[in-house]
Amino acid sequence: MEFLEKFGLPTALLLGASYFGFQLVVRPLVQTYQDSIANVAITAEELSAAIAEDNKADGERVKEITEAIGRLETKIDAILSRQE
Repeated sequence: MEFLEKFGLPTALLLGASYFGFQLVVRPLVQTYQDSIANVAITAEELSAAIAEDNKADGERVKEITEAIGRLETKIDAILSRQE
């Protein structure tokens, strides 16, 4: 009651409306924004892990192909050296 006497009813109503506006509008929006940022961060981490895994698999596949090419070159050199 002291507050009403000191600042008046319009100020008390404004503060009450501001509080409920914050609780019902601003706070849920901020929470949604924070959740979205967290989801983006998680998605980015998952993508980074998937890319790293793919790069590792690609590196292993390149190594296998390189070894196969080396074996074929050896066989070709052996065949060509017999023909000479």
